[in-house]
Amino acid sequence: MSDRRGPATRGRLSRRAAAAAATTLALVLLTAGCQPGAAGLQAGEPSPSMTPAGAEPTSPPAPTRTTVDADVIDSADPGGSAEPDADRSADPTTRPATPAAGGDTCHQVGDFDVCGQIYTRYAQLGGTTGALGRPVDDATRAGAGTTQRFENGTIATSPSTGTHVVTEPAADAWADGGGADGPLGYPLLDPRPAVGADSVSYFQGGAVYVTGEDTDTHEEPGGEVPAVDVPSVYGLPLADFVVVRDARAAGPAGGELVWTTDGCSGPTPPEVDALFAGPCLRHDFGYRNFLNGPKVDPTQQRRLAIDNQFLTDLRATCGSAGEPQVIWFGVKVTCQRAAQLMYDAVRAFG
Repeated sequence: MSDRRGPATRGRLSRRAAAAAATTLALVLLTAGCQPGAAGLQAGEPSPSMTPAGAEPTSPPAPTRTTVDADVIDSADPGGSAEPDADRSADPTTRPATPAAGGDTCHQVGDFDVCGQIYTRYAQLGGTTGALGRPVDDATRAGAGTTQRFENGTIATSPSTGTHVVTEPAADAWADGGGADGPLGYPLLDPRPAVGADSVSYFQGGAVYVTGEDTDTHEEPGGEVPAVDVPSVYGLPLADFVVVRDARAAGPAGGELVWTTDGCSGPTPPEVDALFAGPCLRHDFGYRNFLNGPKVDPTQQRRLAIDNQFLTDLRATCGSAGEPQVIWFGVKVTCQRAAQLMYDAVRAFG
């Protein structure tokens, strides 16, 4: 565990530095979201130092195992298909069912089996000619999930967190700390852009920041360095922010970040509160971590930026929900009108 404000425990990692950087950059570009801009924001929107944004299985069935030429699992299938292209395969043959982690269909890639959701994600990333390269070990069970190492990173999957990639050198730092069985647990997202670093991988119990070949592991679920942790989390696409926030709020207390919320406080209808739960979570996080009294924000510029981001999130939520109409104290209004009313309320009353 290290702290960017003091001596940090960093690892100078030798594993394919160039490939690792390229892998992380590719995943960041693929997975980083972008929130729609908020039209009609109040004039004078500032640019503070934050980025505006987003039952476990028990007895699995016996799997089937397919042997394929390792060199043919190399097409990124945008549909997420887990099967290799039949026209390019070396006549794969199906062998009798064999035990495997998760009980899913397995494919032999070189000397190792790649199975189930891990194989699906691996194929989407290009297989043996993709960013991760070839598998270097069989899958390993950890708790309710499974992880598997590749030349340039790790794919991890669990019922509670989904399937995500951890690229080098973050994958090495994670493994050195115990991997999924260690304090960090399973990854919550693929690598994301970070403030003060090239990228960050969020886990159930913390985060690993990467700058070049250096890693900085924050094992406090609540964050160790507000100057880095706060803007990096706040700047996530809204859906990603909610994933990280919910994991932190459900975990043990600790760290310097405030994850509490009172929801969409105020005299708003319950259905509106439910619709705008995500934007209200981020708004509370912004107020409680960026604003700590009038001396911190004497010109109110940070508050304006947080409120403007709130409107952006509200409007984006309306769009993703299909622009529904809502009942606002007995009156049917458009979702966008409700969003504007919510924004006007926080500008007037905070």
